[in-house]
Amino acid sequence: MKNKLIFLTICFITVFSCSTTPNSNVPSIDMSKYEFASIGSNVTGGSTIMGALVDLQNSLISCGYKIVGDTRINSTLAQEELPKLFIVTMGITSTKEQSVCIINLTDYVTGYIIASFRGSFAWGWDLEGDQKGAIRDAINQMEKAIKKYI
Repeated sequence: MKNKLIFLTICFITVFSCSTTPNSNVPSIDMSKYEFASIGSNVTGGSTIMGALVDLQNSLISCGYKIVGDTRINSTLAQEELPKLFIVTMGITSTKEQSVCIINLTDYVTGYIIASFRGSFAWGWDLEGDQKGAIRDAINQMEKAIKKYI
């Protein structure tokens, strides 16, 4: 019984001390004015983030946005629809200690960043696992914030 208690204590400490708390910067924005989202093609972070673009796209669709290819914006949307579009960019960096993913939402017309989400993860088992955890964190934060403001 004592061994189980020690084991559970170690597991608890490991789970809650290895990952860092993600944060985001979301001003009071009206996300309901947006109908369209475009994922920027200039993402950084290698194959892990390229694979995560599908998850990001699915998340935006589940929030009710229509996805427009970033190279087809002007041929797909009419001039009056452009103020209803935001661009999503994602980047990831990793060290031995942690991986950090940043997702920025940028208003298409003004070019201003309207929201930024930071996901971080630091289990330390392997780099790809940390990156996937950071991406998942950032996407979850984005979903929660968007659903809160729409």
